[in-house]
Amino acid sequence: MTNNDVYFVGSMIGKDDFSDEFIDKGKWQLGWFGQEDNGQYQRMLTLLNEVKVGDAVILKSTYTRSHDLPFENHDDKSVSVMKLKKLGHVKQNPHDGHSLVINWDSDFEPREWYFYTNRQAIWKVSNSDKVDDASQLIQFALNNINQDYDYFLNKSRLTFDDDKNSQTELQKRKQDFLDFYDQGKWTAVIPKANWLSGYWDDKQNYQRIKLTSIRQLLSSIKSLTTTETEIIKLIPDNLFAIKTSDEFLKITDLINGIILNHRQEMNAIIDGLNSIEGNSRLGWNYYNFKIRNWYQDYQKYLTQYDRKDDKDMQLKESRLLIKSKNIILRGAPGTGKTFLARAIAADITSNGETTDANNLTEEQQSKNEAV
Repeated sequence: MTNNDVYFVGSMIGKDDFSDEFIDKGKWQLGWFGQEDNGQYQRMLTLLNEVKVGDAVILKSTYTRSHDLPFENHDDKSVSVMKLKKLGHVKQNPHDGHSLVINWDSDFEPREWYFYTNRQAIWKVSNSDKVDDASQLIQFALNNINQDYDYFLNKSRLTFDDDKNSQTELQKRKQDFLDFYDQGKWTAVIPKANWLSGYWDDKQNYQRIKLTSIRQLLSSIKSLTTTETEIIKLIPDNLFAIKTSDEFLKITDLINGIILNHRQEMNAIIDGLNSIEGNSRLGWNYYNFKIRNWYQDYQKYLTQYDRKDDKDMQLKESRLLIKSKNIILRGAPGTGKTFLARAIAADITSNGETTDANNLTEEQQSKNEAV
């Protein structure tokens, strides 16, 4: 087993695929020409400068797919895919900030790798003597050793689960959500249902839209902190798995916090996903993914179940506060305390009409104050 690092490099510069040019001319190039002050370029430049003569380089492209997979995907979840287009070895690193001279292997057969992928222009994967994600990828790329799908399926929790969150029940909940808003009269709820579930129902007309789950969207952010990476693990791929509005509010607070912290990069990721060929319906893609309201419709839908025992308040914390006059919200930073406190205040002030402070009247807003 080689101890060298392997560099997986992208084939796109802007919106154009340069795979054929790179291979024909025996080179690879990093983009951002004329934009060398870009922060992402600077991070990629650090990796580029580490590349040495003789290092293995894999030309790759990364995307997602939920069907036509070489393993069972009972939940129809989007799976991250990385196509390995060409293997090469570095002949020269001129350290010009943009290029490598590559001896591409003419015998390399393109193939697809699943789950453990990366969208960066340069992804450095370090080998080890233990069996882990990186070592398996390197063995697959350099030696064409078959990928152990079961290993990654178990890690990604894609194996079929016939408990309360089985695919059948999640699909029923999604349809019930659509029926709740009468999809025939208000089609704007349909893309929101798809964002929540992470897949399109109309596969014939919208299969070309690169839909991925919100959790995978967040996972694509390269500048995540360690804490944010751990937070993302708490978010289910299919948000219809969440059945109470207070639990959903906590999750959406985590999601919105990460989006706010990385808004520019998030917008760039969404732009990349909005690659549509053929016919599509305006407004059914990610451009309508707005931080202020993407979650509100499902939260309102959930309240019909939360309010069975109390017709006045939507949140159980609101009922507890009214009863005890004092409650303490505990938890680590970023776990939703502030968001929940605001939701409780809106819930009580509006007498259960809303848990969103943005929906309060001016009179209701005047009754709330943070101290």
